[in-house]
Amino acid sequence: MTELTEEWKPMGKPLMQTEEGRKSYSSARRGTYTFSVGDAVQVRSPNEEPWIAKLSGIFEDAAGALFAKLQWYLARTDLKGETNGDRKELLEGTSEDTNQIETILKKVHVFSKEAYYAMEDEEIKADNYYCSFRCIDLDAKKLEPIEKLEPI
Repeated sequence: MTELTEEWKPMGKPLMQTEEGRKSYSSARRGTYTFSVGDAVQVRSPNEEPWIAKLSGIFEDAAGALFAKLQWYLARTDLKGETNGDRKELLEGTSEDTNQIETILKKVHVFSKEAYYAMEDEEIKADNYYCSFRCIDLDAKKLEPIEKLEPI
């Protein structure tokens, strides 16, 4: 995997600024790559396999450090008792947290299962995923179908 080494920079004017000096943005740039709120991204993990998340916010703190608010996707094997699963299948999670933006490795796309399997180019499929369910309760393995998923 090619690691991006350029510095991250917020794009455009802040959407909002708090009294503490925190500024929110809709996108940030790293070299020639633009990452926007709503994009699906790979995030560095302590394991070999990166985590996948939806970028739900970008902000700069008063000291100028950039952060990403991330809504996590889950693997089917994250469900209690599940040991098998297609590594390309994701479950939309409900948990969010904030990471330094430098943990983002690259942009990916998440499609419906039908759209993913309709792709014929295996090289394109390599960096993409599919999602058909939202995980409501991880321990109880409670899932709900996602009615319509626009590719992100």
